[in-house]
Amino acid sequence: MRDLKKALKLNRYIVRHRFDYITDSSFATIICERFKLNREYVLRILEALRYMYMSFPNKGESWYIRCLTRYMMGVEYSGKTWIVKGYRELGDNYPYYYVNFLPKSQKYFCTCFLNRYGKIREKKICTHIGAVILCRRIQKKIKEYV
Repeated sequence: MRDLKKALKLNRYIVRHRFDYITDSSFATIICERFKLNREYVLRILEALRYMYMSFPNKGESWYIRCLTRYMMGVEYSGKTWIVKGYRELGDNYPYYYVNFLPKSQKYFCTCFLNRYGKIREKKICTHIGAVILCRRIQKKIKEYV
């Protein structure tokens, strides 16, 4: 998906109605019909989002919406670095943010930590890292299916 406004609308719908349905399958059907998306793609997103809810239970709706939006707008992988595009509409000041996984500390590092309020973002886990975690989770599921 390459349209930021459409991605935000879709992700607001997904996050706000996530618990209205008993199964991912029934929710995926509604999303596919409403937004004209591929069912397998939607199911992978819902499964990864469930993982995010379990891993980060104290985050607000906005955090999940922004992570999903960043993922859908594209997370690129280059060498050992993920590149997440920045958007003013999501509060970004730079065109790109770079995320690395630091194996020694078992933590992610984002270049937004080097900017204003970086220590707070690091402590609370920024949405750039959230998008990378979603991306990795979805890629892992794709490999399991193949």
